[in-house]
Amino acid sequence: MNKENNLDNVKSYLKEISKEYKTGIAKEHAYRPHLKDLIESFDSRLIAVNDPKRVDCGAVDFSVRSDELPIGYIETKDIWVSLDESENSEQIQRYLKALHNFVLTNYLEFRWYVDGELRKTALLAKKFGNSKIEPVAQGSIDAFALLDEFLNQEPEKIINASHLSSRLAYIAREIKEVVIKSFKSNKASQQIRDLRSAISDVLISDICLPEKTGE
Repeated sequence: MNKENNLDNVKSYLKEISKEYKTGIAKEHAYRPHLKDLIESFDSRLIAVNDPKRVDCGAVDFSVRSDELPIGYIETKDIWVSLDESENSEQIQRYLKALHNFVLTNYLEFRWYVDGELRKTALLAKKFGNSKIEPVAQGSIDAFALLDEFLNQEPEKIINASHLSSRLAYIAREIKEVVIKSFKSNKASQQIRDLRSAISDVLISDICLPEKTGE
């Protein structure tokens, strides 16, 4: 990895973000291609998948992979969104409990977490009004350092049987909640509905109750 080149890439990323922001009409998704390009510029083996399939804890905005293996996740918020407020939301708290290597960003500020604990923050730039973004001193260096560590974080290790059981228990609880919410909001897929009907006919007559469906 060439550090000087990657610092230049961080600066180029900010220029592209600023260009979008100056239009006054850009929404959050307008900035995602530039973040994808920045992440992938760190290593030719990296791919940042925008809007990937759901994982157990929800639909995270980016799944970052290296040689086909997931190495981390990124959740993006619009530039005007406070990361303090986002961090305390039910969605992000759920991600922090489930995801080993995770970044929360509004494209100008980055927060990196490992196993739910904040490891590093970086403020790349500040916005002024509705059309101006200004870089902060050392912002590019700090953002580069954060992303470099995020992308080189070791995969989560299962250290013992208790750790494994706790992870599986958490995943099971999350799946249960997702299933219950999908039926309550009438968003369950036809495949899941058919499976519930089959189980109701043969095994559990009251499985149509939301809490039983989750189980």
